[in-house]
Formats: sequence, structure tokens, C-alpha cells
Amino acid sequence: IMKLSTELDKYNNIGIDLDETLINTDKAFFIAKYIINNPDKNYYIVTFRSHGLEEKNRVFNSLMTYLRVDMRKYFINIISIPYEDYENKHIANVQKGVISKEKYDSLLYNYLHFKGKRCKELGIEVLIDDDIKGVILGCTKYNIPLINTNEISSL
Repeated sequence: IMKLSTELDKYNNIGIDLDETLINTDKAFFIAKYIINNPDKNYYIVTFRSHGLEEKNRVFNSLMTYLRVDMRKYFINIISIPYEDYENKHIANVQKGVISKEKYDSLLYNYLHFKGKRCKELGIEVLIDDDIKGVILGCTKYNIPLINTNEISSL
């Protein structure tokens, strides 16, 4: 049982995943309410969306549709994965079993480290994300605390 405010109150710079964290999950409403109640903190969307899906209007329209609140003013920026790293992940998955373990791991490396690395570079102190497998290596390597979206039980 995780109370979101207990986890987040100690941080000022907060990274938040988009899909299945800020939209398409009932947990999104706890997160949105926290943001609105604490507007003086710095919030960043950190997403694996790519190839146009990460575009600002698209993201904020998705949030508006799901949350029924215009969240634009609360976020400093949308941090999205470079196209090449996104593509390499898909190449790795398609070629799995055909390419060597080393080649597979190297194709996935940037993807798996992306969120932790960018959080570190931007001074983001904590990440809220549902895709633990996709972010744990980077968050561990760059010492970014991780809050599992699925474990949030209240505000």
C-alpha cells in the first residue's frame, strides 16, 4: 500500500511516465491530483513514445481526454526517447534468437538506460513508471528512485 504524497513530498523535480501512468490507469487520477495540489514542483513527462506520438499537442490532448484537465501548465517538458534508440529496441525484438546475445544487448542498451540517464542529466530526482523492466537498469545505474505506478494506492 503506497501513499503517493508520502513518496513524493521529499522531491522537487519529478519525472512521470505517460502511458499507463498518466493515462489509461485509475492511478493517473491520484498523480494528477498530486500535481494540481503541488503546482510549485517541477514535473516532466518522460516517455518511450516516439515518431510523432511524443509531440506536445498529442500528449496534452491525450491527458485532457483522459483526465478532463488541461495539464499543460504543470509540466516543464516532455522528454522522449531518440528515434534511433526506439527503433533499435524493435530491431532487437524482431531479430532475437538470430543475432548474438552481445548484439541483442547492445541494441537494447540505450533504450533500457534512457529514462534513468535523462532523469540524471536533467536533475529529475524520482521517476513514476509502470514499466519496471524497461526502466530499472537505467534508474539503478543513475541512482534514480523509482515509484511503481501499479503500487500507488492513494493520494
